[in-house]
Amino acid sequence: MEIAILLGTFIVLGDSPARAQLAPLQQSMAPSAADKLASQSAQAQGTGDHEKALQLANEAIRADSKEPGGHYTRGDALASLHRVDDAVEAFRQAEQRFSQADSWGKSVAIWAQANAFMQVGRFQEASAIFERYVSLLGRVDKDATMLARKYEEYCTSASKPH
Repeated sequence: MEIAILLGTFIVLGDSPARAQLAPLQQSMAPSAADKLASQSAQAQGTGDHEKALQLANEAIRADSKEPGGHYTRGDALASLHRVDDAVEAFRQAEQRFSQADSWGKSVAIWAQANAFMQVGRFQEASAIFERYVSLLGRVDKDATMLARKYEEYCTSASKPH
């Protein structure tokens, strides 16, 4: 007898017809080649191999340019390589590829854009993007919104001449 976990529910499959019906679903839930490459890119990024992370992210994008993961990991690698404008563009590409229903995915990509600018002292640009983040999540996640507001205020203050 085989036990599978599907959407948090245990289903005892055995030799039942349900097993045959679930096979296509199990295959469709398997990570795509692009997802696997994006994951490898994130792993390379985590070990500090930014060039390899960029190469793998580019391969992920070539495998499926519609998937946001490759664009996001590309942005992460580019930011680490101090290519900020390219990184922000990659994060924007990731944001555009998350579905409208995936506000969490979009919010992570927006935050990454703002953070990339903030890390290099481009506070005006970061502030505007934090505002976009607040617009997206304002009513959904109060804690994240408060944090983004604090960063936005910091960026606004830091960008003013003293």
